Amino acid sequence: MMRSRRSHWFGTVGLTAALIAATPGRAQSAGSVSPSIYSGTCPNGAPAKEARFCRFFVHYGSVAEPLPVVIGDFLGITHASQTRSIGLIIAIDKYPQMPGHDLSAAAVDAERLQEFLVSNQGFDEVVVLRNGDATQENIDYFLRDYLLNHADDYKGPDGNGRARLLIAYTGHGRAETSDAQAAFVLGSATDPKGSTGIYPMTSFTNALQHLAPHYFHVLTLINACFGANIFTNGNPGAAMTPTAPGSFVMTAGSAQDEVQALLPKRGSLFFDLIINAVSRGEADPTAAQYIVTDGTSTSQPDVKLTLSQPLESYLTAAFFRINAIQRKANPHFLPISPPYFGPVQTGMAQGSFFFTSHVVKQTRFTSLPSSVSPYLTPLAADSIVETAGISDLPSPTHRMSRTYAAISASNDAISLPIGPVSSIKGRPEIKVFKPPVIYPFKGYDLSAADGLIDWAAFAKSALPQFIYARAIGWAGPDKTFSDRWEHAKALGIDRGAYLKFDFCRAPADQLRRLKLVRGIDPDALPVAIELVTPTLDQPQGAAQLACYKRMGAVAARNAILNLARAVAIATGKTPLLKGNRYNLSVLTDESSEPYMVWLDAYGSPATLTERLKLGGRNPWTLWQYSRGLPVPGIGAHTTGEVFFGTAGQYAQFRRADVNVGLAAVE
Repeated sequence: MMRSRRSHWFGTVGLTAALIAATPGRAQSAGSVSPSIYSGTCPNGAPAKEARFCRFFVHYGSVAEPLPVVIGDFLGITHASQTRSIGLIIAIDKYPQMPGHDLSAAAVDAERLQEFLVSNQGFDEVVVLRNGDATQENIDYFLRDYLLNHADDYKGPDGNGRARLLIAYTGHGRAETSDAQAAFVLGSATDPKGSTGIYPMTSFTNALQHLAPHYFHVLTLINACFGANIFTNGNPGAAMTPTAPGSFVMTAGSAQDEVQALLPKRGSLFFDLIINAVSRGEADPTAAQYIVTDGTSTSQPDVKLTLSQPLESYLTAAFFRINAIQRKANPHFLPISPPYFGPVQTGMAQGSFFFTSHVVKQTRFTSLPSSVSPYLTPLAADSIVETAGISDLPSPTHRMSRTYAAISASNDAISLPIGPVSSIKGRPEIKVFKPPVIYPFKGYDLSAADGLIDWAAFAKSALPQFIYARAIGWAGPDKTFSDRWEHAKALGIDRGAYLKFDFCRAPADQLRRLKLVRGIDPDALPVAIELVTPTLDQPQGAAQLACYKRMGAVAARNAILNLARAVAIATGKTPLLKGNRYNLSVLTDESSEPYMVWLDAYGSPATLTERLKLGGRNPWTLWQYSRGLPVPGIGAHTTGEVFFGTAGQYAQFRRADVNVGLAAVE
């Protein structure tokens, strides 16, 4: 029978980090401080209240420009001085008053977490309270004094906090009983059931509730038995929007379960998987990427995003797989509880904490990621689940660069600008595609393919800024157009119409049909002309293909330009040319630059890079980034769009007196 030293772990880690790999600022190791030279600032620059706290700052970096682009995008700031990524690690592996309760895996966690936050994630400062230093007094100082006040030094243009905090706890945890409250067991404890060396979980939760409003993102990671007792009255929420503030906790197990270190030399299962999966970019394989292209070749900056909710889903799947294998090999295996994830305070269940990793080579994701693989071999019958040994630490990881090299003919390094952009200022031929969440103005593209819409359910959802409805397709007017058109107006949503260019009809005839369907609406968004090269497998494709072949590509491009000019004159607004990379490359050329571009490009990260190679000098104005958005009232396969720019640029887009995308960068 497998021998298992079952430890009552209770770990909370609060990670606040600038997740893009930013080269950390200059830092000094904390050492002894001479009272005679102490003046409120530690030798490494940390603003500690008293000299005795200085040695806990294992890393303290100075503000270093430029601001990493991912941080600027997600936090809505432009200067590095407006934000700070702070990590607090509380790790207890020695219990001198309780023989036999030492946790070697917690010692590994402490070392690996420090390396992970400093070298891999580029945190600005990291505080470590370990063993005898993790006293209630010291924990309270950092949670209730230092971190609370320090956060207010970093604010965005709206005056709200922009610092990010990650808190991590690894050590023993105590369950809630009739005569003892749930608590973290500190190194000075003399009895797990006593009151000495005990930090109540309710006190920890209370501290988090006070910290949350001062930070933009707070993530607390807890690896301890019975850790989910940390949750109290927080409102459930989905942490999927890194551009919004939020505070969440993730625990390694439930309020009733123990947590384990199956391979103690690797540290706890919880932190081993988190550190490796984030570092290798495995935990969130569908996360949107930053992509830069000049139309012929594409650069995908080596930054892999990991959001907190996909990380929790990754851990849940990994734990399930490990349980299945280990339980099959040994019926006495102590099942691993799935992680628990959510808020511990009201009003903060919104924004997602995010990590970044430096991924040198694209990884092929499988059902068995490499970070989980070591745990998928059945443990030997005499395995000791918790044992000593901290020699198998990973080698240091690469730091990410602060700038992205955009591809250009001269091969010059181009700094990627912060904010919702689609191109580089002065270099319109270089296109930029950021994660769609960066772009604040979003909309849907609706047609008969979406079927009947439940507008009452839709009205209760988060409404988009705009809707484009198909007015005319190859088969004629879209029968659902008036339904979309009128409901969008009633809901106060900006509305626009698009028609599919017909190779069998003259431009004047197509404009006449559009006027009959769309009518006259000076407040409507600019008209879009959808460009699709016909094929035999498309509905009405055979007839369109025959007409296209008779015209030829040159005549087809001229006809499209004639329709665009006619639409501009009739509506008083510059139209958009809508299509995927191939169709735009075939059916437009430099003569199309006066008109805006609506690029259709979506799919998995493995295929998206190729589809985003938009050539020419004309940046994209709208980007159709998904055909799989779940929208109440519409369905799970709604087509989503983003507008490239700011509120001012969106107002200019509504007027559409120029090609706003090109005007922004020329």
